[in-house]
Amino acid sequence: AGPGHFNDPDMLIIGNDGLSYEQSKAQMALWCIMAAPLLMGNDLRNLAPEMKAILTAKEVIAVDQDPLGKQGYRVAQSKGRGCRAHEVWVKPLAGGDIAFVLWFRGVCGTHTKLSVDWATLGIDPSAKMNARDL
Repeated sequence: AGPGHFNDPDMLIIGNDGLSYEQSKAQMALWCIMAAPLLMGNDLRNLAPEMKAILTAKEVIAVDQDPLGKQGYRVAQSKGRGCRAHEVWVKPLAGGDIAFVLWFRGVCGTHTKLSVDWATLGIDPSAKMNARDL
């Protein structure tokens, strides 16, 4: 992927039946880390406010539409499956910044704490940095 040629994982289904709020946030994060076209496949007349907030999150959309145009890539994947499955994705941004996603793929309907060390993201662990949750 890059400027003028982007991967298309298909439409976002945020706001349709079938995705929870957390799953909807995960779908938006993954589409944006992949620099994918943000095509919505839902009825905007019946969109719940919390789903509209996901689809219109300016900082998240800015990651998707970053001028560098690079696609993110997976840098880590859990060895386990089922309830503890997770992945870490990173995307270089214009200006030398990065975006990353901690994607909990657990299928048990439970929450879990995920963490990542800076070295996994290609960052010098002794460097000072600012991190924000978008």
